[in-house]
Amino acid sequence: MSSRIEQIIEEIEEYVDSCKYQPLSTTKIVVNKEEIEELLRERACELGMEDARFFDLIRYKRADVFEKQLHGLFIYRLDDNGVRRDLPWRGNDEGKMAYPTHFEYEKFELNNPTRYWWTNGFDPKWYLSPFPSTEVNKGYGLVQNPGW
Repeated sequence: MSSRIEQIIEEIEEYVDSCKYQPLSTTKIVVNKEEIEELLRERACELGMEDARFFDLIRYKRADVFEKQLHGLFIYRLDDNGVRRDLPWRGNDEGKMAYPTHFEYEKFELNNPTRYWWTNGFDPKWYLSPFPSTEVNKGYGLVQNPGW
């Protein structure tokens, strides 16, 4: 009977071992700087209206991007003759233009509000968030992040 129990234990151990993490490859993946830049650019385009961009810039320590001037974009609808239509489009545009197909774009600088780091520079302390002082003061060894 003990041989059957030993066999079951051995089968269980084999199963547990097969469930352990196995690396997919032992080859180190190397990504060059241009590929990283392209991935970050693509994420900025895809996730432009979400907060993922901010965290990407923090994760990759991109102070150079934080200090760049921000821009907005005005989009104007054009009629078939290339003339700007300032009236808003409301579905069928009185039957004259079913769907807007021609546009004109105008880039402009965003100046209000200005970002703190545009005038004062980007401080590396912003890569880490501060711990609440109540936690630091509890005395269990938590040390405040540098600069805070």
